[in-house]
Amino acid sequence: MKRVIGKRFLCLLLTLAMLASLVPAVFALRDEEERKVTPPSGKYLVSQTDYQITNGVTESQILLNDATGNNQVAAFMTTVSAGAKVTFKASYKGYYTKGSTPASRADASKNLTWGMQKTTDQAKAYEEATGQKVIFATNGDYYNMQTLQPLGYLIMEGNLVQVNNSGAQEPYFAVLKNGKFAIRDFGTDTSDVLEAISGPFFLVRNGQNVADPNNTDLMPRNSIGLKADGSVVTMVVDGRQAPYSAGMTLYELAELYKNEGCVDAIYLDGGGSATYASVREGTTDLTVRNRPSDGPERAVASALLMVSTEVSDGNFDHASLYPKNELYTPATSIQFEAFGVDKAGGEATIPTDLDWVVTPNNAGTIDRKTGLFKAAAGFTGEVKVTLQKGTTVFGETKITIADIDALYFNGESISLDFNADSDLGLNAKHAQRSIHYKAGDFAWELKSATEGVSDAQFGTMNGNIFHSGSFEGSVNGTVTVTYTKQNGEKLTASIKVEIGKMPVVVMDFEPNANGPLTAAHFHWGKSDFVDAGITEGYRGDYAELDVITGNTYGEGDPIYTHLTAPYRFTGNYDTGKVDQETGQYVPGVPAAPIFNANGYTFYLWPNNSIKSYCAGGLKTTSREEGAQVRSGDYALELNYDYSSFDNSSNSNFYIRYCGDEINIDGYPTEVGVWVYAPEGTPKYSVRGDVALWNGNGYSTKNLEFKHVGVDGELTSNIDWVGWMYCYADLSATEIQDKISSEHPMKLRQGEGFIWLCYMPANGEGRYNGTLYFDDYRFVYGTNLDDLINPVIDSIAINGTELAEDGSTVLTAADVEIVAQFHDPESQNRKGVDATATAFFIDGVNIAVDGDDARAATRTTLGDGHHTIKVQITDGGGNMVELTRDFTVKTEAAANAQVSFGGDGVVTLGGTYEMKLTAVGNVTEVEMNVIDVNTDFGTPTTTEGGATYGAPVITFAEGVNGTYEFKPTGFKKGALTLKATKEGGMTGDIATVSFAVPTTVDPQVDYLKYRVTNISFKDTDGKTGTAAYGYTVLPVTAYYTINIGIMAQGRSCDITVYDIEGKPAADVTVFLNGTEIGKTNENGVLTTDAMKEMAVGTEFAISASSEKGLSFQAKATVRGYAGNDDDLPVSVQHPMTANRATEHTISWFSNASLAREKSYLRYMTEAEYKSLKRGLGPDTDYRTVRGETTLVAFATTNTVASLNTVTLTGLTPDTTYYFWVGDGSENGWSEAMTFRTEAETAKETTKFFVMGDTQMTGKPEEDADAIGYLNTLLEAIGKENVDFGLQTGDFIDNGDNYIHYAQILDLLQTSPIADKSIIHVLGNHEYYGQSNGENAKKIFSLPKEDCYSYEIGNVYIAVINNGAKDLDAVAAWIKEDAAKTKCAWKVVSIHEPTYYTNVNAATEKYQKTLVPAFDAAGIDFVFSGHDHSYARTDQLTGGKVVDDGTTYFICGDLGEKSRNLNYAAIDNPNFHFVKITQDYNALYLMVEATEKKFTVTAYDTDGTVVDTFTKEVKGDDNPDKPDPIDPTPTPDPKHNYVYNRTNKTLICKDADCGKEAPKEYTGWATDSKSGKRMYFLGGEYKTGWFTLGEDTFHFDAKTGEEHKVTVTELVKATCGVQGEKLYKCECGEEKTVYSSRSSGHDNVKTTERDGSVYYVCSKCGRVSKYDLTFVDVTDKDWFASAVDYAVHEGLFNGRTEMTFDPNAAMTRAEFVAVLWRIAGSPDFTDTTSKVFEDVPSGKWYTAAVNWANKNEIVKGVDATHFEPNEQITREQIVTIFFRYSKTVEGFDVTSTTDITKVLKDADKVSNYALDAVKWSVAIKLIVGDQNSNFNPKDNATRAEVATMMMRFDKMLKALNGTGE
Repeated sequence: MKRVIGKRFLCLLLTLAMLASLVPAVFALRDEEERKVTPPSGKYLVSQTDYQITNGVTESQILLNDATGNNQVAAFMTTVSAGAKVTFKASYKGYYTKGSTPASRADASKNLTWGMQKTTDQAKAYEEATGQKVIFATNGDYYNMQTLQPLGYLIMEGNLVQVNNSGAQEPYFAVLKNGKFAIRDFGTDTSDVLEAISGPFFLVRNGQNVADPNNTDLMPRNSIGLKADGSVVTMVVDGRQAPYSAGMTLYELAELYKNEGCVDAIYLDGGGSATYASVREGTTDLTVRNRPSDGPERAVASALLMVSTEVSDGNFDHASLYPKNELYTPATSIQFEAFGVDKAGGEATIPTDLDWVVTPNNAGTIDRKTGLFKAAAGFTGEVKVTLQKGTTVFGETKITIADIDALYFNGESISLDFNADSDLGLNAKHAQRSIHYKAGDFAWELKSATEGVSDAQFGTMNGNIFHSGSFEGSVNGTVTVTYTKQNGEKLTASIKVEIGKMPVVVMDFEPNANGPLTAAHFHWGKSDFVDAGITEGYRGDYAELDVITGNTYGEGDPIYTHLTAPYRFTGNYDTGKVDQETGQYVPGVPAAPIFNANGYTFYLWPNNSIKSYCAGGLKTTSREEGAQVRSGDYALELNYDYSSFDNSSNSNFYIRYCGDEINIDGYPTEVGVWVYAPEGTPKYSVRGDVALWNGNGYSTKNLEFKHVGVDGELTSNIDWVGWMYCYADLSATEIQDKISSEHPMKLRQGEGFIWLCYMPANGEGRYNGTLYFDDYRFVYGTNLDDLINPVIDSIAINGTELAEDGSTVLTAADVEIVAQFHDPESQNRKGVDATATAFFIDGVNIAVDGDDARAATRTTLGDGHHTIKVQITDGGGNMVELTRDFTVKTEAAANAQVSFGGDGVVTLGGTYEMKLTAVGNVTEVEMNVIDVNTDFGTPTTTEGGATYGAPVITFAEGVNGTYEFKPTGFKKGALTLKATKEGGMTGDIATVSFAVPTTVDPQVDYLKYRVTNISFKDTDGKTGTAAYGYTVLPVTAYYTINIGIMAQGRSCDITVYDIEGKPAADVTVFLNGTEIGKTNENGVLTTDAMKEMAVGTEFAISASSEKGLSFQAKATVRGYAGNDDDLPVSVQHPMTANRATEHTISWFSNASLAREKSYLRYMTEAEYKSLKRGLGPDTDYRTVRGETTLVAFATTNTVASLNTVTLTGLTPDTTYYFWVGDGSENGWSEAMTFRTEAETAKETTKFFVMGDTQMTGKPEEDADAIGYLNTLLEAIGKENVDFGLQTGDFIDNGDNYIHYAQILDLLQTSPIADKSIIHVLGNHEYYGQSNGENAKKIFSLPKEDCYSYEIGNVYIAVINNGAKDLDAVAAWIKEDAAKTKCAWKVVSIHEPTYYTNVNAATEKYQKTLVPAFDAAGIDFVFSGHDHSYARTDQLTGGKVVDDGTTYFICGDLGEKSRNLNYAAIDNPNFHFVKITQDYNALYLMVEATEKKFTVTAYDTDGTVVDTFTKEVKGDDNPDKPDPIDPTPTPDPKHNYVYNRTNKTLICKDADCGKEAPKEYTGWATDSKSGKRMYFLGGEYKTGWFTLGEDTFHFDAKTGEEHKVTVTELVKATCGVQGEKLYKCECGEEKTVYSSRSSGHDNVKTTERDGSVYYVCSKCGRVSKYDLTFVDVTDKDWFASAVDYAVHEGLFNGRTEMTFDPNAAMTRAEFVAVLWRIAGSPDFTDTTSKVFEDVPSGKWYTAAVNWANKNEIVKGVDATHFEPNEQITREQIVTIFFRYSKTVEGFDVTSTTDITKVLKDADKVSNYALDAVKWSVAIKLIVGDQNSNFNPKDNATRAEVATMMMRFDKMLKALNGTGE
């Protein structure tokens, strides 16, 4: 019996084993799969989703949270059961390579080069080397971030690479040679180890948690543990990504391992390096599952790979089903998917006879074949879905149908434009997990809060997407969403929605209840004028006032101060401060609240460069007063007067607001104002200020008010006549982020909300005039106004267009006047209002006929001068006018005419006469003259005491005349004159005389007038008219004066020149009106008359003789700058061209003490060291006399001697000692040195670049900047540089001695005192001197505007800011750069072509210089000006290319970079790779070899801010440089916190305090807010940033992370490009397009008939072509051609999923494709300059030069190819034709009569005729559906692909290689 039982038992066991083998492996492990993890203390398990990787290996996706629900943790855990047929492999970059063998790898391990590689790339390398499949991968050990060497054990395939590095004693995870796994301590025997990687420390040891419980850092984590039974557990925790995943503490991680039963666990490299990748069963791709905290997967040192040792046979065993463990709302339809799996976890084909089954039955229905599940209404609970055959289950998954239990919107309100779609930021959750919801889940209630707008009109819901309505004005309402749970309970959330908020006019300048708004003048109480005795100060209506003088917006109460009149202003607002010495609060006297108390709304504040008291004026004025008003009855009138501008800086007239403070509602996107500019207005610019919250108070934000200029570009310069809408963009993140409901944008009392800016550097002069402003407003995105003025294209009479200069002469009296005009296409264009078109002939409005494009009138005009003014108005009220002068000259004897004018020469001190004259016999005349400059004429006083100039009117004898002259505005008057005479008047009727004052300023004062109408009647009763346009007559003087530099105690030379510019002898010279002598034969008077005057005394010089007068010339007595002991100061080394044998040295000395002599003595270092007794009287120096120039500095009112010596004939590569001085015994400097350059260029050229170093010249204010500069100079001094480059604004004012001396003295005592510096002149070098003369002298510039140097292997071209003829500069750079043989071409220009400061934008440089840089092959452009650091990608024509120009903005000393008005803005069109202002101060270090050019930017602490290297590459598609790897620097032991004050990253662990590496990349937290920040290369990111699959948004200024919500707009498939919308809480949005989803692969299928098609392996999409493009379908006529072009390697798609078939192809692209067809023939002469616009080294250079050499292309002319121009169809066939003839040698004589084939044959260019005939004959081309060839149309990529396919097939057929 026992034997029988035994046999039966054995049979039973065998039977059970056979049955078990039939059960899918996944279900055999079901119990283990469903075991849930036990969270660490304080955490609970939100969800766990298990995925099978292979037999015995389970991946668990885990979500944990704490009781608050606000600290979610996401993690991936892998459990490897004991006995699972897998093993682990250690990996390192370069060990596993394709084709390697174990033996070769053993050799390689002995000399492994340390490097970094992504974990997944290491896995791929392993697979290529071994042929084995990696199914899991994670990163490994810590590593040395300098050497990239792992810190601990690294053993691969038994090859011991290392045990430790730098003394690290780390434990390690090992795979033993017997196949088992172990975790061992440092120092244990490794002889039995096959694979090993280390981790820095134990988490669990011998079953105990050994992590520090006091370390509360929440971080991304990585680790590995071992159970007692040999099972392995790995854990990757995401972190620093709240709310998605906050991260874990080490103690929590260790506790989790302990809960899992691990006896030992070690930490691996976490932080941004933490990577988890797996291949889930049934799939093939190793996919990164976690979200690395840096975003993209980071390159790491070592990695740990898991490899399956089980053999995959591809036979179906079971299926993996998806989705898994997801949440859905009731009654949702869900598509399930299945992946076939074999026994080893590999891919397998799913049998077709399996069915989908759902349980429980009441859960819903499922399509048995497609897997489409429809959940039953009312059902909630778990749903199990299986794939089975009969009762045998081959796959199982579970989902949950649940009610929503949390419903909310991201914000309280949202603003939308008209017709906008939005999900409103809705969030729905169940049990703290996001739940999939659908259309119909919610009840939406839309309630309009706007009267007259119904709820239905307010908006509509399209599913769960809100669509806003469209209205005439803004609409408000509330959207409420309600979800009803299964038990009837309702969840509700609401959000306020504002649609189309209309612009808000905050100032219309209309009167208030007290009457017209009034304006004051700051000069009434300005301290300078009080000190000068011009005013006692401002009194006003109140003798005493209590005003706020401090802490207006800070914490605590404002500080009030009791002030008494007269008020001496110290500023505009809040001007109190604490005295640094006494600590006492010193109140200020702010003008704005004082003017406010006195009832003023505005006041005028000219800046300090305006020296005249009460210069200019400001008032509100009405139409009745003759003002220009756009809407309503009043506008604001600004009268500006720059006559007293002192040339010290930019000069501004500020219109400051002093009414009650205005809080600007909401988040405006624009501020705008209408501006009226009269004819003749200079090109000054309009600007303005608003106030923004800075965190502690309000700061002024400067804005430029722009408009579309006459050239179609945005500009802030006045270039129009009439009204123009000008606006400033407020939409930038840098502005919007500073606005909140608590701290709105403001117009404070004292805010300069509008100001007029005169910048001498822009070339305009000093003038005076009037501007009007109306309707100052804020815009909120929605704008229905037509803001663009119409354009008058021409005015013609009798078919002749009238000349702009008034020179048109007509010979017919009967005239037809025609004006043509248009309203430009623009947003909200209203079109021309034909009913408002007006013609004024000689000031008289006459009737016109016309439409919205043309208007005409007919009339008869008499002989004489006339004007026609045309006014065109559009439907938006925008009016433009154009006036033209012309003359009618019929020579009809009967015609009477009247004219008015003078000889045009207005002479200083004389009388200018204009005659009113009649030809014929005239009985009555009336003349109206306006805009007469009242600076001219006889002084007259008004009743109010104002003085103005008036003309003297004299009527001819017998003429009865009357006239009236009255002032009408600022420096303007109007004359009305009437004359009659019985019997008629002939000849002179009246004389109008103006006295010309001797004090006029010729730059400002012009005799101006406009004759609007002359009407007359002759003796026959006939009437006539005449008129003259705006006339401007300059004043001339017979003599001009040049005053030499007048320094105290010196004589002064005064030179007088006559009207021909020749020196004038025997001319009397006057000082302040008193004669002081006469000029000699050379026109010079040397005088001591000013010798005793005090420093600062201003005096006037004039000259006269019987021939005439001079203008007054004013000057000031200057003091002396420099050392009192006359020792040399500010020694510098200006750059010289031949640095091997020449050297220039310059220095300042005190001009009062110097003997006006300068010397330099020098000797070689060898000579110096050979001196036995040291220096003495007998020392044999070589002495050179210097050149001494007296330099005057107006701003400091000083003079200094500038001394310069250029040494020649020096010995190359030699150090010299030198001394400078005045030659006296004690007048020498200390010994200094310099070194000449070697004759043979060094292999490496090294130089530093420094941006704006400008300082105030006040050491106490500049303390920080001086400290930073000294630190930078110390750092540069250690680098052994060859020279320096300073990109402009070296000083703050070019006319200020202190500014030069301050920084030059710092350089003289610095470690780089002997280095030559190339100085670029910036705009500040021209401050105080519009010609930059001082800076040019002091820096010894070789040329005026642009020049170049060749130093080592670097060509450096300099373009100074004063260079105005940019066309000439562009031509020069192309010509000059072409001459150099240097390896690298560099340009330095102060103002950047690609800028970060929109207020300093330089579009003119982009338009003119960028094409020149491209043509010249410039590699790098270094600029300053914007007070930021920025670097673009490599650009050509503004587009990113592989080998283009990189543009740098080179930072500053930090002060302005921290100023709100210089906040850097990232323009995406400029392709910046790096932008930052978060530094103390910057310098750039450049190292250039023949093959490599590296630029590294450093902060003061040595932190690398950025680095970039460009290498000389070949022509075969060069790789794009990637200077900074964005993957995090692994540092899991540290939780860095960013301190903004010190700009440091310090580990917050109390027992650590480690500072982050200089180039730290990874996450950190802000020390104050606690918010996350992301650092890249040591610099925190701002704005949008994509890391891997996730996209983040960081504050533009602070870098703090914003909350972002993601909406998947379009799900990616193989036929649809994925699209996700990222919305930031700050309002910014970003759309991200994704590539095709993984698993969507085209599988080739061949039918029995041989036909081939491709089927997507995932979704079953069928296509005739193996293409991945969503914009190319089988039905497209070009599909086959695209397929051919791509697979033949002719050209690729734009992206993986787009081909862009309708885009045009450039000439360079086409020639490059043809070059590839030819086999990419070697053409090494890429430096050939065949075409000027094909620089060497470009990706297309070889192709174009090859094509040119083979006579395939000849260029658009002899020197230009135009590579970036779009290619035309006839150019293509011509190139084909030439290629076939010259390269292939084919017979191209085939021809045909193309006129019979192509309807547009006559449009083919002559050069292309033969080619087109040949192409048609061989059927290379055919016409379109209309039989047109369209020869000059641009060819699209689809068309090029088609022609290329035909051509390539033809070539192969002719060559015998084709089909």
